Parts: sequence; C-alpha cells; structure tokens
Amino acid sequence: MKTHFPRVTPNPEVLRELSRHGDLSLVDKFARRVSVDPVSGCWVWIGGKDPAGYGVFTWHVAYQRKTSTESWKNIKACARAHRFSFAASHGWVPRELDHLACDRRDCVNPFHCVPTTTKENTLRSTNPMANNARKRVCKRGHELTQHPRNPNWRRCEICNAAANKLSKRRNYTRNYVRTSSRNMPPRKLAHFDKVPQQVPTRDQKLWRAEGRGR
Repeated sequence: MKTHFPRVTPNPEVLRELSRHGDLSLVDKFARRVSVDPVSGCWVWIGGKDPAGYGVFTWHVAYQRKTSTESWKNIKACARAHRFSFAASHGWVPRELDHLACDRRDCVNPFHCVPTTTKENTLRSTNPMANNARKRVCKRGHELTQHPRNPNWRRCEICNAAANKLSKRRNYTRNYVRTSSRNMPPRKLAHFDKVPQQVPTRDQKLWRAEGRGR
C-alpha cells in the first residue's frame, strides 16, 4: 500500500540551502517532506523513516529493461535524509554524521550534523560500551588503570590480583589435592565406620539361587 504524505509548501530556506550542490528537481521533492521548527531550528523530516528513526529519502534514477520483451523497471536510489541534505548543502558527505546540535534523528538540517568518527559517535550514545567507557572505578570502588599490553583495555589491578590468587588456589585444589587423595592407599575402617551388611530378603535369595540377581 502506497503511503501518502501530507503536501507541504517547500520552505525557501531549505530550497536555497540545498540548491547549492543538489539537483533542483530532487531538492524540491525533498523540501516538501521537511517541516521547519521555528523554536529549535530543526528541519523535521515528515516522510518515511527506517526502524532506527532516521528519515529515508527515495528518488527515481532511470527506467531500464534488459530485453525488448521485458517490462520497464523503475530503478530508484535510497539514502538517509540527513545524509542527502548534508551532501546537497556541502557538496560532499562523510562516512559518519552525528546530530551534535539537536540530537534528533529525524532532523535533516545540514548545520545540525557534524562529521565524526565511528568511535566518537558510539561513545556519545547510551549503549553498554559507551557506559563502560565512562566508568572511572570498578564495581568495588577501585580505580581502573590501562592494560599493560593493550592500550584500549582497562582493568582494576586490585581485583585482578585477587582473582589470580583465587584461580591459583582453585587449580591447586583441583589438580593436586584431589589427585593425591586418589593415589593414597585405602584407609582401614574403624569400628564406627563399618557398615552393617544388609540381610537379603526371601525374593533376593530366590533370585540368587536362580542366577538372576545378586
């Protein structure tokens, strides 16, 4: 089912800014799906969005068919709306863009997006990786220090030393104490350790006589 978006009169500011490096027909189509917020200055995208909340802009590229008997295929191109807006305004688009000014995923204002790296973009988020990177102490309150062999890792020296000590103790118990106890000769039972033998029942006697049981 085709989605019908509300018709919006293109904002002159949007048209003027995106017409610097963008195709006029695409810019006009793009601007009709943008609503300018006068308070924050965000260009709110009112068109289609992906599951992550970013605007998606689709435009026609060409009609193509391989043979004369085939029907014409409408070839379309698709891009995230804020990346198309940045490319139309600046003439180039970086690998990563971050909404540093407004932190809104549906904003397509090219001046609210700044080029950034994947690492910086990830550390600004609230995922577990970014939350761990912001920590300065471990869960027991000890200071985290840089790993001696990997500069990207951090660890707590006090907790790491305690864990190594506990690991050595467990390995000693598992590999030495249990092995030595298996190789020891059987201990002679004391009178209080002797287990009284169970008196066989009548059925057990019959089974033993027939060879069917103990």
